[in-house]
Amino acid sequence: MRDSNSQQQAGRMDAGQETRGPTFDNSLVYDTAEFHLYCRKIIACSKRYSHEWTTCPFAHPGEKAKRRDPRTHQYDCEMCPTVVKGEVCELGAACPHSHHVFESWLHPQKFRTMICKDGEACHREVCFFAHGAEQLRMPTGGPSKLRRQSSSQEEAARQAGAAAAAAVAAGSSSFGSDGERQ
Repeated sequence: MRDSNSQQQAGRMDAGQETRGPTFDNSLVYDTAEFHLYCRKIIACSKRYSHEWTTCPFAHPGEKAKRRDPRTHQYDCEMCPTVVKGEVCELGAACPHSHHVFESWLHPQKFRTMICKDGEACHREVCFFAHGAEQLRMPTGGPSKLRRQSSSQEEAARQAGAAAAAAVAAGSSSFGSDGERQ
């Protein structure tokens, strides 16, 4: 006999069985990097009945794991020093740092940028690490200390890149540390 989740997904339910939709732990849609980064515990849950909210990937009223969307809130993956001390951050949603483990580890700067120590044997409900080269991603987004540069540094880097590209196009491959052709 198939489990009720499989029956629900197939659209064949026996009379009297619940029709509350699939569970979340086996859906491929909920395991994509994009979903974890921009939807998990950000989008409000639309279910209006009692369900296991701790395993539901959507945000619920009063839930501590609810996150800010890193696309619309400028914060990085570093934990807020005030929160780390066990205090309430007065900046709230305007704080430039993460306020809990989900905000920190599901941030584009951190999520799946390292290989899981358990690899394919990992059984975590939500794992913040990559389980193979196909899941490994480069850190992106956010005002990380690693990415912060003054506008003059950004302009210098842009000019050096343009000079290097022009030199390659002209057939030269010798560049100094400042990006200038030698």
